Amino acid sequence: MKILVILGHPARKRATFCGALVRVYINAAKQAGHEVSYLAIAEKQFYPMLHEGYSEVPDIEPDIAEARRLIVWAEHIVFVYPLWEFMIPALLKGFLERTLILGGVSEDASQKIMKLNGKTIRLIQTSGMPGFVYRLYFMAHGAKALRDMLRFGGARSVKASYLGSVESAPPKREKMLLAVSKLGKRGG
Repeated sequence: MKILVILGHPARKRATFCGALVRVYINAAKQAGHEVSYLAIAEKQFYPMLHEGYSEVPDIEPDIAEARRLIVWAEHIVFVYPLWEFMIPALLKGFLERTLILGGVSEDASQKIMKLNGKTIRLIQTSGMPGFVYRLYFMAHGAKALRDMLRFGGARSVKASYLGSVESAPPKREKMLLAVSKLGKRGG
């Protein structure tokens, strides 16, 4: 399977647990024989704002064109990101607005409209609060909005893993890393 792993954490200088999750997923997927590409949005150069909405879409920067090429290539896309203020980080939202403009992936990665036709997607979201609290009390609304946007863009399925209480003791983090490794092995 062709898998694109996107690290959606905006940190540029420090190591993050999201980064550790990405490394574990990629290693397990490669060991299982999957073809894997990786993209860290914090390392990319692009303007994340659409000041005029979709009426004046900025020119496509080289990093956005490359991201679109990888999206077209992938059969399965994995987003790993933290929950910030009950939503996805602003940089990830801007990246999605620039790569999946109008929700629409075609074979022409220079097009302004991208479609996710038939692709499967996995969201791996970390947070400080317990995952069950986010799902039951807050109804996972931040991830739900992202899931709905990706489905609107044509994704065949969007599954989510909520990894909560990530600041907890190392044994809990080890269990999370193991769970993500299992996802990587099966390409899920």
